[in-house]
Amino acid sequence: IGNQEVILDAEHLQFNEQTLSHYMETEAAWFDYYGQKLADAESFMQRAELAYDVIYSERFKEHKDNGCSDKLAESNSKADMDVVRHKEAFLAAKHNVRLLQQHLKAWDRAHENAQSRGHFLRKEMDKLNKDIYLDKQVEGIIKELDLNSMEN
Repeated sequence: IGNQEVILDAEHLQFNEQTLSHYMETEAAWFDYYGQKLADAESFMQRAELAYDVIYSERFKEHKDNGCSDKLAESNSKADMDVVRHKEAFLAAKHNVRLLQQHLKAWDRAHENAQSRGHFLRKEMDKLNKDIYLDKQVEGIIKELDLNSMEN
């Protein structure tokens, strides 16, 4: 974006049961960072579009002043290398905006997946804790039965 480099690292989107907490703790900061970079990229794109519009209009006016028809002035302006370079810069900036938008969309999807994974982990833990609790109750009943049978 302009003169700054932004790394779209998909590894930040990965998590598992062991790293889920760390992921949830850090995702908002990354989302904020990429949101800021998207705003920067959109601003840069708008400035590139403005520069393209200005140079195109200047070239169009020059060709019109030289007696060209509107269609010929348009063709000559579009073929001008300065206009082409500005158009390429604008298209590259537009591409960067789209990349950042897609990366933020991936963060949204990863967030949904992390919440879902956390929900299912909690459900599994609740079920597991019930099983452990029931196992302890059964052990207590067996011990009590053993003690009663020893006394008799």
